[in-house]
Amino acid sequence: MEEAGTDMQRRVSDHKVLNSLVADLLVNLDREYMKTASVVQSLSQFVTVEKAAMDADLDGLFKGNKMLSDSWLKARGCVLTDPELSITLSCSHIETVLKACLKSLGETGYQKDAIEKLGSKVLDILKKSSVIDEATSQMMRGVGTIFLGVGTIRNAQSVSHGKDDEYTPPTSDLAQTVNHLAGVASVFVMKQTDLVLKAR
Repeated sequence: MEEAGTDMQRRVSDHKVLNSLVADLLVNLDREYMKTASVVQSLSQFVTVEKAAMDADLDGLFKGNKMLSDSWLKARGCVLTDPELSITLSCSHIETVLKACLKSLGETGYQKDAIEKLGSKVLDILKKSSVIDEATSQMMRGVGTIFLGVGTIRNAQSVSHGKDDEYTPPTSDLAQTVNHLAGVASVFVMKQTDLVLKAR
């Protein structure tokens, strides 16, 4: 307002002019809202449909193993109601899958390993297999990063290690992302493990 000059300030201080400006602003805001409302609604519907499809896919992939299915469903079940717990359980789900893979590959001595070490052990075994091509091996490096990221988020934003004054609770969006990443990465490793076992 100071940059507008004295004349403009005087005009705007007039009640009628001020009311007119506010009315114009409201009309413009309504117009902008109407432009974006349908887009926001469409995006929201798209995300809801995609989330349901991903959940259904993962449900089907874990269905053959009760322990893995239960682990996955517990983590997914509290995404909205308790994001902290969901993140903890999503990480636990990955650990459960990795331990199952190591067991099926004939490994021992991994029971107390953290997620990062479990992931490294499984991925190292898989990468050494002649069944795994270079492109898949590169994808495995990405999966290793996901495992590390999920473990880091679990340590920072879940109920697993207590809280301090600076703790910020995770959002359900973060919990949902972690949950889906945990599911997808776990399935990928399970499938690669199956390929290696079939080739033996």
